[in-house]
Amino acid sequence: MGTSADDMAFCIAVGAGGKIYTGGSTRGSFPGYTNPNPGGIDGFITEMDSSGVALKNYQSQVAGDDYIRAMAVDSAGNIIVTGQGPSKCFVAKYKS
Repeated sequence: MGTSADDMAFCIAVGAGGKIYTGGSTRGSFPGYTNPNPGGIDGFITEMDSSGVALKNYQSQVAGDDYIRAMAVDSAGNIIVTGQGPSKCFVAKYKS
């Protein structure tokens, strides 16, 4: 899990079937993201199976530094996160 740059995980959640989700910030670029870090630091979510093998990565890619600070997984498998961005706090929902 992670990039070749500085990555920090701030939160973890466990969903259905034992899937593991981590959230945090990175200065790097996860595979599949072509415009990494327009603001310097991007929030990220990594979804892993119950063995810890990465399945999906989500990277925010907004202008300005942003961080994922807390997360939960609801009964439908949606990932709910809170964080902070360039000038505000936010809540977001991602479909797993």
